[in-house]
Amino acid sequence: MKNTPQTFELNQPLPQALFETASAPFSSYRGFAVFSRPWVVRRTLWVIFWSIVWVLAGLFNLSGANVETAIFAQYIAFGWSQIITVFGFAPLVAHFGRRRFINTAKESQRTIQTLGIGMMASLIIAVSLNIQIDRVYIDIAPRMQAKYGDTYKSYGAGTTGNGTSDIIEGLKWISLVICIFGGGYSGFAYLRERRRMFELAQKTAFDTISEEKLNADSKLTVLQAQVEPHFLFNSLASVRALVKQDPTRAHASIDALVEYLRATIPQMRAEQDGQALSTVAQQVDLATAYLNVMAHRMGERLRVKVDVPESLSDAPFPPLLLISLVENAVKHGAEPNADITTICISVGKINDKQLFVRVIDDGAGLVPHATNGIGLANICAQLAARFDDAASFKLQQGADAKGVIAEIIVPIE
Repeated sequence: MKNTPQTFELNQPLPQALFETASAPFSSYRGFAVFSRPWVVRRTLWVIFWSIVWVLAGLFNLSGANVETAIFAQYIAFGWSQIITVFGFAPLVAHFGRRRFINTAKESQRTIQTLGIGMMASLIIAVSLNIQIDRVYIDIAPRMQAKYGDTYKSYGAGTTGNGTSDIIEGLKWISLVICIFGGGYSGFAYLRERRRMFELAQKTAFDTISEEKLNADSKLTVLQAQVEPHFLFNSLASVRALVKQDPTRAHASIDALVEYLRATIPQMRAEQDGQALSTVAQQVDLATAYLNVMAHRMGERLRVKVDVPESLSDAPFPPLLLISLVENAVKHGAEPNADITTICISVGKINDKQLFVRVIDDGAGLVPHATNGIGLANICAQLAARFDDAASFKLQQGADAKGVIAEIIVPIE
């Protein structure tokens, strides 16, 4: 399998994305990397538990058969050792293989190779122990047959006394158990874990690239749509027309345009960890500066109201989202409306856990297919990339079918 760099320490719990935690007792080892030290230790404890159950079941069968203490000790030693060998030896060997070649190109290959070597070794040891157990069965066969009668003949191969055939029979079931439980299943779990690691690495890289692209596209959109030539040309053309008609108003228009540019350009440069820094106050200042420019162009037809509590001014808020809502309010609400249009920006909290920013206008109203625009789609994409499902965006008709209410809700960080 293609080598994938580790995204976690080998002896640390796996990332949640790589597994589903099992709640059953003695299965906590599944929360760690296959063949890691915690995985081997916890799985060995699981094997020891069931080996104790098996030994106790065997001792129950031996009880009342007048079996000597020495035979009891042999039974416990050989039986317990065989179970530990069959179920735990190969994964222990694979642990050293993975630890030795971790984060190398040969990790998967060497781990599977050491697992195979461990399975072969455990098979040899387990068969040897099985021969010793058969000898114990032969020693106690007369007393067990006296206790259980002919039914004891099916209790163990050792009671038949057919030497070679007994070994072959034991080899069959021990090989099967080792192939399935002694190494096969854990080897499959290891390869599955590696595949999930590779998929997670791909997804993480894709998400990172997507977020970086989204931020870059957002900045490009602002530079193109908010400081774009036709906006500047229209503003300057309005100023030129006012120079002769109303010099005072022309001077105010120039000041408003300068303030807008001062509010816009610095936000393109403020970055940290690849994501633009921003606060509610910065975004409101940017939107207000834009509205002031538009107010000088539109005259009395545009009025602006801002309601931002002082306590929320420094709250983090994604950049360039509010200005998109304000632009839509001007373009689709104020400009098509022949009467006076009021655009209100308000900020508040919901249950101390969420922050809302609303842009309300009483202009032309919600136009058909308004939610299909590129700007609004960009808002939804940015919210999803930054907050997943913790943020939302709503666009609805205003009261009395006048104007539009646009609202962004984000978690309070």
